[in-house]
Amino acid sequence: MDSALNIFSPPDRTLLCVRKVIYVNNTPIMYDRAFPPPDISLIIDAAPASHEACQVFSIPTAYPTLRRLYSLKANSPTTSVIGVVESPFDRLACSASFEATY
Repeated sequence: MDSALNIFSPPDRTLLCVRKVIYVNNTPIMYDRAFPPPDISLIIDAAPASHEACQVFSIPTAYPTLRRLYSLKANSPTTSVIGVVESPFDRLACSASFEATY
């Protein structure tokens, strides 16, 4: 984990790492790394692309995507995170493995 995060006293256990690049007008403006715990709730399914995904990926309406819905409930409702991730089937290729150690 990045030593800059030591100010938050991060837990000394295995966490997931989610990396994102944020673009504005086709220019990358942020590199984001988030470290949710392994007990994050995930739902993975196949679904037609949302309107926004069709625009982002330049794909036709109802194009098949792999969709991941997630919910991270913290100790307070104000710090809970929910979200949706979509990837068109023809661009999906990934592998992930991790071992949680406590």
